[in-house]
Amino acid sequence: MKFLGRLSFILSLPLLRAYLRRSRRAYGLIVCGNEVVLVKGWLGRQKWQFPGGGTRHGETSPETIVREIKEEVGLDIDSKSLKYIGSGRWQTDGLGHDYDLYLCKFPSKKSLKTRRPELIGAAWVKVSDLDATNCSSEIIEALHKVNLL
Repeated sequence: MKFLGRLSFILSLPLLRAYLRRSRRAYGLIVCGNEVVLVKGWLGRQKWQFPGGGTRHGETSPETIVREIKEEVGLDIDSKSLKYIGSGRWQTDGLGHDYDLYLCKFPSKKSLKTRRPELIGAAWVKVSDLDATNCSSEIIEALHKVNLL
């Protein structure tokens, strides 16, 4: 499956770049203590990513986060609990899409349930276990921004 995902990613990269450059995306940085919720998709490099996705027409970034987190990992989040961290431009793999990042802190870890077919995993990951070998530079930068690294 990993090989198939990687090959599909490489072959579809020109189309992905064209599509994503015109899209706006929103990601959630969900924290409990020294752990964060991350997901891995079968398409691409299979590195850890923040849960999130594309903003639908008429949808705000917080609404996107609430919907995507429910769809991807089964967590219910109140949009009022989200704290805006900032915006950026995702450059890993040359995808170049704009995104908004929001922080949500949980007092205790909740169970995760992978609910999307494009995901091969979702987990609470210790921040100290993350580096350039298993996640993108955008993830590391965001963790620094909120003083988790």
